[in-house]
Amino acid sequence: MSYLYFPKKILANSKYFTVFGIITGISQQVGRMSALTVDLEWMWDHSLKWEIEQLDKDKNYQRGGLLVGHEFLMGRFTFSQKIGPYIYDSVKYDDPVYQTYGINFHATKNIFTGIHIKAHRHIADFMSIKLGWTF
Repeated sequence: MSYLYFPKKILANSKYFTVFGIITGISQQVGRMSALTVDLEWMWDHSLKWEIEQLDKDKNYQRGGLLVGHEFLMGRFTFSQKIGPYIYDSVKYDDPVYQTYGINFHATKNIFTGIHIKAHRHIADFMSIKLGWTF
């Protein structure tokens, strides 16, 4: 389980908007340095809310996604790449498929922090800071 946060800047108006999220998933080690993952992710992107308001639409700015991926296990560091579709996206503002790339540092056996990038195909959407724990 982890939480994400980041202030996202929209160039059209030079303001920062908050992005919050919650992620839960499973990771199964399949080799000495590899693991396969399945994650559920839910995000509240306030910059998307602003974009919807500019288009004069009345849609929900929350999004949920289902991601599958791979992790490189490197001691206290984990590098991950994940891809998947939105399973809830009433706005349909970006591509329906997105990917995340990130690196986590495991401060203890159960607590980690990391920095991640979310992208829609070849266009980066935002960076996020994550804080989480494992069971």
